[in-house]
Amino acid sequence: MSEVLKGKSATRVEVADDIDAAYRYVEQQLWGDGHPVIPPTEERVERFVRYAGRDPQDVVAVMEPSRGLATVEKIAICAVMAGCKPEYLPVVMTAVEILGENRAWTYRRMMTSHSISPLMIINGPIRAALEINCGSEGMGVSWQANASIARALRLVAVNIGGMPGLSPANTWGWLVHYSYCIGENQEQSPWEPYHVERGFKEEDSTVTLLWGEPPRHMEMSYPHSTQELLQAMGRHVANPAIRMAVSHSYPVMMFGPDQAKGVADTGFSKQDVKRFFHENARYPYGWCGPSARSGFPEEWQKLYTHAPDVMVPLSTGPDDWHIMVAGGPGPQSLWLAHNALAPFIKKIEL
Repeated sequence: MSEVLKGKSATRVEVADDIDAAYRYVEQQLWGDGHPVIPPTEERVERFVRYAGRDPQDVVAVMEPSRGLATVEKIAICAVMAGCKPEYLPVVMTAVEILGENRAWTYRRMMTSHSISPLMIINGPIRAALEINCGSEGMGVSWQANASIARALRLVAVNIGGMPGLSPANTWGWLVHYSYCIGENQEQSPWEPYHVERGFKEEDSTVTLLWGEPPRHMEMSYPHSTQELLQAMGRHVANPAIRMAVSHSYPVMMFGPDQAKGVADTGFSKQDVKRFFHENARYPYGWCGPSARSGFPEEWQKLYTHAPDVMVPLSTGPDDWHIMVAGGPGPQSLWLAHNALAPFIKKIEL
């Protein structure tokens, strides 16, 4: 990490007034991610800081693993380089605050060899205000708001937090390291929005942050009933490797609008869906191997017989499951694995 982003105050450097020269310099300093960047000139950075309405040296978070000070100014620098608009900055800053408020959790995930990345899920009116993609091509890899907001968080993690960048700790790299941001498709959801379920008002705007693997696609076009559909999804998700890799699992099920409406039309509430998954997303204990018992939560030691044919639930209760609606039309949904903690959620202060 360059000295420019160390300490509390960023340092000014002189670079030739040429976009190619600026890009080369950023890559030489290991500030970038291999993609072209917008040069963070003083004028651009000051415009972002003014939009934030805070002192540029205010510390938003202490970032792991290097305990870097994420000031408003330095977050603005990363947001400029990522291609953000100034109005995106409150979303990025809220995600940075979540990382800073959960430093032990952040440290472990920053340095893991596992292929997980921070996923931001946006709820509330800010989705429309910033034109965050919530529908078709919902992850927004080719959509400015989704792509640049996610990229800004990545650049903050590398440049301020000291997360490995060009030589990542992950065994494999994935596109989600570059862009992992989506808005919940509240308008086409038959259920209450995720942030309302978590205790916020519908008019609040929030960021939910979790560390997940690349999403798993579930195209379930053959089931003829809600029970068959949810059973098929549960079989897709039930995997002892998930349970053995983490002490607790919080699967995130991202329903496509069509499948969510079909399920709701048959009388299933979101809580019904969670309960169904808890009761049916199970696998035989015999799949786990002889050392599996040590990976189970303590309460399971009292309740379950460790026999090969015993069906082991993926979750310890219905509320371990997190249900959202996103994406466009079609018989598809997604699930996100390897969540050792429930997703964190925070209100965006505008």
